[in-house]
Amino acid sequence: MNYLGSKTRLIEPLIQRAVDDLGLTSGKFLDAFAGTHAVGIAMQSRGWSVYANDIQSYSYHIGRAKLNTTPLEFKSLGGSIFDKDTPIADRLALVVYRLNFMEYPKHNDWFWNNYCENGSAGRLYFSARNGAVIQTARNLIDSWDLTSLERSVLIAAVIEGADKIANVATVYYSYLKKLKPSAKRDILIAPIDLAKGLEAHVSSLDVIDFVGSVKGADVLYLDPPYNARQYAGYYHMLETIALWDNPTIAGVGGVRPWSDKKSDWCNREGAIRALRHTWSATDAKVMMLSYSSDGLMTNDDIMDILTQCGTVTRLDQPYRRLKTKESDQDRDVYEYLYICNRS
Repeated sequence: MNYLGSKTRLIEPLIQRAVDDLGLTSGKFLDAFAGTHAVGIAMQSRGWSVYANDIQSYSYHIGRAKLNTTPLEFKSLGGSIFDKDTPIADRLALVVYRLNFMEYPKHNDWFWNNYCENGSAGRLYFSARNGAVIQTARNLIDSWDLTSLERSVLIAAVIEGADKIANVATVYYSYLKKLKPSAKRDILIAPIDLAKGLEAHVSSLDVIDFVGSVKGADVLYLDPPYNARQYAGYYHMLETIALWDNPTIAGVGGVRPWSDKKSDWCNREGAIRALRHTWSATDAKVMMLSYSSDGLMTNDDIMDILTQCGTVTRLDQPYRRLKTKESDQDRDVYEYLYICNRS
């Protein structure tokens, strides 16, 4: 997924390097701002017991899908989507195939009318055909008698498929005026592969509640927002696909209400308070904080807090700043990884 602040390219040069420098090979790893779960997936595959958390509902479903190690039976769909004697390992692919190739209405649904080409609201987040597939797939998932995990895995597949053909520049706060080439392609809802490693634990809690609820952690990893961009607003579309709750929407972009998920980390004073409270709420032996040289908190802000808790080191990695609009300039900034060791 095209996601602000994704750490996929920084796992090896920063996070894995820090773990190696500490001499850690396994244990309990807490990923408090999981996002697309790139870090959790990497640590799970390396033998860690991962506890992943993010307050956004779309992230919760993605995490349950991508960190899942157990084949799903879809017992309730036996005899309708597949034969009852179909091997369990083949069932997810057959269910997802049904989501891609089915009869779907051309219009007359809340989602299609509000966000899709030719819809009554005039918004252009998705082509007419792709929007119809998304709405029909989500309606079908909610109509089936599924386990909670089965439902999450299918919702995550729809979210990832929708993200690949969305008619947006980077985030979902608004849409492009014309369909871009990738948005004209037909959506492909694909099954998500099983993870390898220990079964993970995935939650959707406020960060303070999360870190306080998991005891005996070896590493607490924090990757909070570092600027004023609120993920709840920037990714409102993915949240609506996840919740499928027909919310009251507003503005040119048709943004759902998101004040209940507003992050304290998106202003300097709030971020300083949140960092203090987070560290005091956990008993983790090591805390790692990913932050940017473009961030609201300064290096002095962060060091003033962390040095009160333990021995602090910092790893630096240059990377290309992600443009969110045409007026942004391409330039190198630094990703910092602060490592605070209590032992």
